Amino acid sequence: MSNMREIAENKLIILYILSRAKRPLTQDQLTEINQSGGYMNYFIFAQELNELIDGQYAEKINQMYKITLRGTQILNMFINKIPDLTMKDIDEYVALHRESFKRDSEIFSEFYKISGKQYVANLKVIENEMVLMELNLNVPTSKQAEKICSTWKNKAKDIYPYLINNLGND
Repeated sequence: MSNMREIAENKLIILYILSRAKRPLTQDQLTEINQSGGYMNYFIFAQELNELIDGQYAEKINQMYKITLRGTQILNMFINKIPDLTMKDIDEYVALHRESFKRDSEIFSEFYKISGKQYVANLKVIENEMVLMELNLNVPTSKQAEKICSTWKNKAKDIYPYLINNLGND
């Protein structure tokens, strides 16, 4: 396969994934789908995704990726360039993981270093692409930030309503 044809096919595969998910996906979710099918290596995948965003075929909102109208139009014009088996695999994977995609995209967490001994755990609850709640916690170690992020995934569904009820009621 020529290099240009391979690049185009890779981009179409990413657009197809975003289209079939029918909801915004995290980079981890996109990477997981790509890796499960072995469609392209991670570095090519990341580069193609960034080029799709730069070209306004996909967009990133609140750490979530989705296909744009422009991306949908291009996909519809060139969908026949994606191998049938690839589309079938993606359709099956998305159908099997649809509920976990929804769950994972509603509860978001990441951490990053801000100075020598300070980290921020960024925690969010998102619904319909709108951030309902965002919490940033400064902590002294990456281990603690990582623990907070992993705990958030399981506790956010309890913490968010607790805060709304206790802060919003008289």
